[in-house]
Amino acid sequence: MTAEDRAQRTVDADALCAKAYESAGGGDVGCALIAVGGYGRAELAPHSDLDVVLVHDEGVDPGEVASQVWYPLWDSGQTIDHSVRRLDEMVAAADADLKVALGLVDIRHLAGDPNLTLRLRTTMLAHWRQQARERLPALQKLVRARHELMGELAHRSVPDLKESEGGLRDATVLKALTATWLVDVPHIELEQSRQALLDVLSGPGHLHQRLPETLTYVNAIRKPFQDAKLEVDRDAFPPVRREKPPRKGRDSAEVPSRVSQLVSAGLQPLRQLKKPRELSREFPEAEVRAMDAKWYRLASYDSAIVSMNDGTSAAFYQRDPEKFRELLTKTLKLHEQLKKEWPRLAQEYRAALGDITSPETWEQTLSPWLGQDRSGSDD
Repeated sequence: MTAEDRAQRTVDADALCAKAYESAGGGDVGCALIAVGGYGRAELAPHSDLDVVLVHDEGVDPGEVASQVWYPLWDSGQTIDHSVRRLDEMVAAADADLKVALGLVDIRHLAGDPNLTLRLRTTMLAHWRQQARERLPALQKLVRARHELMGELAHRSVPDLKESEGGLRDATVLKALTATWLVDVPHIELEQSRQALLDVLSGPGHLHQRLPETLTYVNAIRKPFQDAKLEVDRDAFPPVRREKPPRKGRDSAEVPSRVSQLVSAGLQPLRQLKKPRELSREFPEAEVRAMDAKWYRLASYDSAIVSMNDGTSAAFYQRDPEKFRELLTKTLKLHEQLKKEWPRLAQEYRAALGDITSPETWEQTLSPWLGQDRSGSDD
């Protein structure tokens, strides 16, 4: 299932929810039907639940709407995860439970009072950002315990795609961190990883079908980002300028120790509270080779010229807090959806493993290129 397919499923579900709200007699003031989770991000994969909440202002009685709005959704065959809450109850639940707070980073309006949805979304994000310093240590503790228990995704013979270090759950954490406005990450890599997880969520049936168009698909993801615009001529970029020179004696090429990296990871969010330096919007603060473009190095700059691995071109990287917040919010909800869907997906992938890895399947997938090669060799 492609990104376009997931978007169309969302459009269809939105129409169903809006019609259900209207049929139940829902009003336009003080009450609204909202989408959260993967549905809130408009990324409905096969078998995804419709996560919907009927939210209302204090003093507004939703009446029969609170019970009648769900019947058309059930009758359609959709699986729904639903609730009815006042706005202040949603805020209180997020304040009391870290997992609930993470799950309400994405909220999308479906029907009813759009101003209520906007107030709820603004309030939830504001609470998360205000409480970030107090709540991030607890989030770090949860992540560290999970990593120690589950191991690293890249080095497990039978990895847990969701819970392992570097897996889906960590993308959720990245999204939550970005929503705090404290940190930033390379945007292209984050978006490509997020789209790859969406493809996993779609199940094994699309894997070989998607391969011939993958490069075009990846290039389309990269195209809108500033740091994907390559130049072969160094003179195409502005000269390096910094408001303050690097501290004397610091070797920017030195690889930090594990302890230094942990300290840096803890301190960088505090630096990210500041807006990017004005001069960095026009001039790069440094030139960084591809082999040195690690997170702990790029995180110290608001902008930089980063060379590609082959040395033939470079890109102008600029830290963009707004874009990162947008991507991280989507990623957090995606991981919540994968958490729900992974038991079913794991069974589907196991059942399809023989077909996915069979020589016959790969021969069919690669036949367009093999055929071209053979024709070229015959000429």
